[in-house]
Amino acid sequence: MYRTVKILLFVILLFAIKEEAFSQNQPHLRDLRSCENRSCSSSNYTIEAVFLSDINGTPITNSLLTCEPGVEQVTYITFKYRTSTNSNVNNARLFADLKVGDQTSFLNYFFGPIPVATDVSRFITLASFPLTWTCGVEVSLLNPMMAWTTSGSDRSTSYECNNYPSAQCQFQSAIVVDAPLAVQFEYEYDCPLDGATSVRFVSTANGGREPFIYSWTFTNASIVTSNQPNPIVDFFQRGTAQLTLQDANGTTNTYYVDLPIPEALIISESTNVINSTNEENPDGGIELVLENIGSFSYAWSGPDDFFADEPAIYGLKDGVYTVTVTDEYECTFVYEFQLPAFVALPLSIDFVKLNYDESAGGVTMGWNVLDGNREYTYQIERSFGGIHDFSVVGHIASNSGGSVDGSYQFVDSAQHARDGRYYYRIKVVSVDGTKPVYISEIRMVQVSSKIGTETWDLYPNPVNGTNLYLLYRGGQLGDDRKAKIKVYSPSSGILLLLEGEIGLIDLSNSLSKMPKGLFFVEVQYGGKSEVFKVIR
Repeated sequence: MYRTVKILLFVILLFAIKEEAFSQNQPHLRDLRSCENRSCSSSNYTIEAVFLSDINGTPITNSLLTCEPGVEQVTYITFKYRTSTNSNVNNARLFADLKVGDQTSFLNYFFGPIPVATDVSRFITLASFPLTWTCGVEVSLLNPMMAWTTSGSDRSTSYECNNYPSAQCQFQSAIVVDAPLAVQFEYEYDCPLDGATSVRFVSTANGGREPFIYSWTFTNASIVTSNQPNPIVDFFQRGTAQLTLQDANGTTNTYYVDLPIPEALIISESTNVINSTNEENPDGGIELVLENIGSFSYAWSGPDDFFADEPAIYGLKDGVYTVTVTDEYECTFVYEFQLPAFVALPLSIDFVKLNYDESAGGVTMGWNVLDGNREYTYQIERSFGGIHDFSVVGHIASNSGGSVDGSYQFVDSAQHARDGRYYYRIKVVSVDGTKPVYISEIRMVQVSSKIGTETWDLYPNPVNGTNLYLLYRGGQLGDDRKAKIKVYSPSSGILLLLEGEIGLIDLSNSLSKMPKGLFFVEVQYGGKSEVFKVIR
């Protein structure tokens, strides 16, 4: 068949030279589609396929089923057609808006004569119109129209609207040119929230034959696989995304991206808060260290209109210092640090317990007072959601006998109307209450009224080995059988987010990311949630 096409093109070329005409693109000549009241009544041609080819009309997909996005090559456009009449035509022209990616140009291609194709499909190539095509770029012909004459009068260099009557032209619906299967995708992301970055993927694959079968794989994400065309995925840190596509012909191709996305910041244990030891010449400091790698800017604010733009700040008096860290993606993260007031006396407070216990009636806390040598009153203060709104919730008097060494306990039995993070601190004041002499560090406790419900089991708890499981033992479920699991600790916040099928969920592989001591596991399912306290 392709040998016939080559000979046919050669004959056409000879015929065109005889008539002092030749096939070519002539965008400078009139667009017959713009002729007033232009209508086309013919239906002589049936376009069976339009594809990228070499100059001889051979589809490039014969040797290139798939291609790598971004790679360029010279191609041509070939039509496979049938005709409903045995009459030869002359002065044939193709008018169309040729769209290649985002660029559109006017195509007025002169063929000259076109052979009939009533008994067998034939091919015709725009052989004088080489197209530099980039893999992954879609090629389409918008509003295409064929026009021709039945006489031999030469219309190769000039013509008027009436030279091509409505009975000798045919409009065609928009045509997407067949090309090798190019797999690619675009993505956009949000700034991290609760330790995870939400990324929206959109497949921009083209070529091949639809419908497509999508197979996504992800690393460091809430899900490992997806078969959706445009999934939305939460990433816990920078990861990878890979799309493998299979078209209707069974051809497969793969596209892989190492995702440059923002990730939640992690404050290193090397971060150092230095309390001031000189009331007249403050010498406190905060040395902020991030575990993340990247480019960051810092904006500190604090007492007396304090401002700095370095990660480490010095010469600080007591008070609350807030830093806004901006990463290279313009995402911002806000952290607060408190420097206690200068204390001349050798006094310190060591928290030994702080947790929410419904059976005890609220938040329980315990602390040891070290190196004290006077009587004080311990004022317990609480703030919800942040450290800017502390209020007094109770007082404890020191032990009698002139010594304050010892252990203390307090239960904040006030109604905790909102689930979330509550912050506590202890302010030490003189017995007469006239002067605060010490403010403890701030500690956080997660309060959830959902702790202790009966729909899920988490075991073993306490964790005594390398295994940890969540087991659903509730009633029947609807179509939504996905559970989202969040792991967090009072001191570090969100540590892990993942999804699983409701049933038995194995968390064993996640234990390495969970802290020693107390942490929480929250499971969200079917519009509900349950929270477990876990001891490790």
